[in-house]
Parts: sequence; C-alpha cells; structure tokens
Amino acid sequence: MRIKYGINALGLICPEPLLKARVALNAIATGDCVEVLTNDESSVNDFHRLVELTEHQMVIFETLNNNDLHQEIELLYRFVLQKGH
Repeated sequence: MRIKYGINALGLICPEPLLKARVALNAIATGDCVEVLTNDESSVNDFHRLVELTEHQMVIFETLNNNDLHQEIELLYRFVLQKGH
C-alpha cells in the first residue's frame, strides 16, 4: 500500500472531505492510495457510499478517539482509499 496523498479534513463538514478525496484520487495512479482524516460523522456514510459506486477500494477504515491520539478532538475517522481503474 502506497499512500500518495494525506488529507487533513479535520473541522470540515461534508461534502468537503469527500470532495477533497475525489480530487486527490483523480490525481494519482491506479493502485495508489489517499489517506483522509476527518471528524465529521457523516463522512462515514459518504466514504462507504463512494466505494460502493466507484471502482475505488477502502483499504482501511478506523475510528480513533482522543486517547489514541492525545489530541483535543473527541472522535476521528481515518480512511485509506485505493484508486481503482
């Protein structure tokens, strides 16, 4: 897995995290990955829907809390998407 772009979308609300991910996916080669960090709960549904409707794959989806990261953000979602054909 080769992450080509890391997107910090903390504090952004949908559809912004999704739009940033789509722009990044368009800019990379097939098989490369984009990592997105967001704290917008609605992003979970949006990103799962994206991979249902496209040939991209979700390689990693995880929910982290501030105990994991020692940050002030209560909940954080991490997505790693791999570009499909």
